[in-house]
Amino acid sequence: MRQNGIYHKYHRKYIATTDSSHNLARAENLIDRKFNSFAVNEAWCGDITYIPTDEGWLYLASVVDICSRCLIGYQFGSSMDTDLIINALLMAVKSESPSAGTIFHSDQGSQYCSHKFQELLQTMGFRCSMSRKGQCRDNALAESFWATLKKECLPISGTFSSRNEGIKVIRKWISYYNGFRPHSALGMRSPYQYRNNVLF
Repeated sequence: MRQNGIYHKYHRKYIATTDSSHNLARAENLIDRKFNSFAVNEAWCGDITYIPTDEGWLYLASVVDICSRCLIGYQFGSSMDTDLIINALLMAVKSESPSAGTIFHSDQGSQYCSHKFQELLQTMGFRCSMSRKGQCRDNALAESFWATLKKECLPISGTFSSRNEGIKVIRKWISYYNGFRPHSALGMRSPYQYRNNVLF
């Protein structure tokens, strides 16, 4: 690699985005790290990450189907508020039309524990599940997705020049990830390829 001028990217310093210091109600962990125990649209997981840009943080909320690892909902924003995760969930619901009883799993962040989001989950018939406090591995699937996205999307400098640039690059990558990128947990098939084999 060195002889050909190829160098690996260094891992960025971890920055916590979860605010779990609140008095809002929390849910039990219904996933229990059993990420290979669910059918398509039987359980989803959500999370928020930050994307560095020269204009400031670009926040991104995700909804991933646990079975197929498919990104089914997402939302970009300049602030990490409850509307960010609500819009990501609404996108996923519009795309997938899940049955009542689908599990939605997340960390104990204040956005996910908020009354507004919890009422939306209840209205839509979701069963709420949350990671244990301080146990990031309880939502390892979402964390792994973020690690892959950042490794494959961020420029060499580690920072996009603008939020719009970040959105453009990441949206293009999402199409690649869902449709074509081989996934080791799916037998080296893409999420869409795996879903097609399971559902049809």
